[in-house]
Amino acid sequence: MTERELIEALTAGFPRAPEQLNATHEADAEILRFGTEFWAATIDEFSAEEDLFFDAEPWLIGWNVAVATLSDLLCVGAVPRFFLSAVCIPPGLDHHFLSELTRGVRRALDTAGCFLIGGD
Repeated sequence: MTERELIEALTAGFPRAPEQLNATHEADAEILRFGTEFWAATIDEFSAEEDLFFDAEPWLIGWNVAVATLSDLLCVGAVPRFFLSAVCIPPGLDHHFLSELTRGVRRALDTAGCFLIGGD
């Protein structure tokens, strides 16, 4: 199943919000209209297998995680302001890795003038 087919299968039967401006599969970030304001929202994930970062430095993985999401917003002309992140960490991962991963995310967000507002 292709990514497009998977997305279509998962979203079949759900109505689109009237505020959504993009056509289905038009962009990775959705543009929404709220009165006279336009907002953009996106989510992205990282996997070592898909992104080919098996042995990258942790700060570079963090940088990539943030930049992948920020670039989706930039591609639709949005100015990234807020960032949410969900992280799945395997048991036993050392503190140094987490610290360096966080450093990479922080550097990318600082460069974009964007703020971490939470996550899971």
